[in-house]
Amino acid sequence: MAVATILDANETRFCKAYFSCSAKCDSADNNLTEPFNVSIVQARSKPIISMLNGIRLAIME
Repeated sequence: MAVATILDANETRFCKAYFSCSAKCDSADNNLTEPFNVSIVQARSKPIISMLNGIRLAIME
C-alpha cells in the first residue's frame, strides 16, 4: 500500500532533485542552533560533568 502510494505520487513534492534552488531550508536549522551555542559558551570550557550540568541548567531556563 505505501509503495503504491509513493510510486503514484508526484516526485516533485518529495524528491530533493526537484526542489527549487532558492529554498533556504538548511539556514533554518542553523538559525536554531546559533542561540543554543551562544548559551553554552561558558559551560564548554568545564569538565564533562560540569559542562553537561551547565547545559542542562541553561536549557531549563
